[in-house]
Amino acid sequence: MKRTMISLGIISVFILGIAIGDLWFMNRYAAGMNEGLDAIAAAESFDEKKMHTAQLEDFFVSQDFWAHRLIPTSRLEELETLLHKLNAYLETEDENEVSATVAEIKARVNLLYSTNLYHWYHPAGFSIE
Repeated sequence: MKRTMISLGIISVFILGIAIGDLWFMNRYAAGMNEGLDAIAAAESFDEKKMHTAQLEDFFVSQDFWAHRLIPTSRLEELETLLHKLNAYLETEDENEVSATVAEIKARVNLLYSTNLYHWYHPAGFSIE
């Protein structure tokens, strides 16, 4: 009986650790993406916007391993497509489209963050696919 309780305790701590780690990563991922997007929006010249976009893409790629663990691949592909779209608008120096694309990426990142939190608090799950 004592061994069973200890085993259950260890398993519970392990599962709790995974859940906390996932929540921590999603918080970090959303904060990093939002920080990069805010920097792009605040930049005054297109050269600055391009620099911040390159930094955002580096962040996006650096988080790839954990992101694929938590975020559906189709959603990551959408974000990647939007980043390519943002680069294209930066090349044409279309301020309105750059602003709209930054807002769209930000909305999708925040939606991913909020639905992943919803998933953890509601075991039945919730999918945005």
